[in-house]
Amino acid sequence: MRITVPVLAMVSLFCLAAPVAAQDVPVEVAGGYALVRFQDQDAAPFENVPAGWFASGAVEVGGRLPLAIVGEVSGHYKNDEAFGFEADLDTYTFLGGVRYYRRLARLTPFGQFLAGGAWSKGEVRALRFMEKGTDFAIQPGGGVDVRLTSRLSARGTAHWLRIMPTDEREDVDAFRLDVGIVIRFGST
Repeated sequence: MRITVPVLAMVSLFCLAAPVAAQDVPVEVAGGYALVRFQDQDAAPFENVPAGWFASGAVEVGGRLPLAIVGEVSGHYKNDEAFGFEADLDTYTFLGGVRYYRRLARLTPFGQFLAGGAWSKGEVRALRFMEKGTDFAIQPGGGVDVRLTSRLSARGTAHWLRIMPTDEREDVDAFRLDVGIVIRFGST
C-alpha cells in the first residue's frame, strides 16, 4: 500500500500530461521526496517523518499576473514504538490552491497557498487499536525551480502544514521540505 499509492499518483500525473503536451497552455507536473517534521505537543518538540513523497500539477492562468492553479497530493509514513508496541502513522494530504511565481533566467521562485484535506491513520496492531480520520488542512509555502533544460527543472520547497481537526483534538503543525523534478508542457 505504501508504495502503490505514490506510484499510482505519479503514473496518473504523467498519463494526464501527455494530452496536455499538445496544448498551448503552460502546464507542469512535479514529483519527488518529502520530509515532514510534525510538532508534538506532548513529547519532543518535533517528530521527524522521513518516509514521504509528493506529486503536484499546475496550470498557468495567463493574463498580466503570473499565477497558476495548483493541485497536490502527498504521503508520509512512520513506524515507531508506542507504549512498548510497534505503531504505524500514515498521513496523506489532498490540497489545491494558487501559486504566484517569478520566472528569471534559470530560476523560478514561487509562493503558494494550498488548502484541502489531510487523512491520517494511527495503528497499534498488537493492541488492535486504530484511529483514522480526515481533517481540514492549509499549507502556505514557497520554493524555487532551477531550470535544467527548457522542459525540465529541479525543485526545492519549504511549507508550513497545519491540520485542523473538527473534534476536540488540538491542531497539528508541521514543517515540510520537498525536493523533486518538474516537467513543463505547453508554451512557456
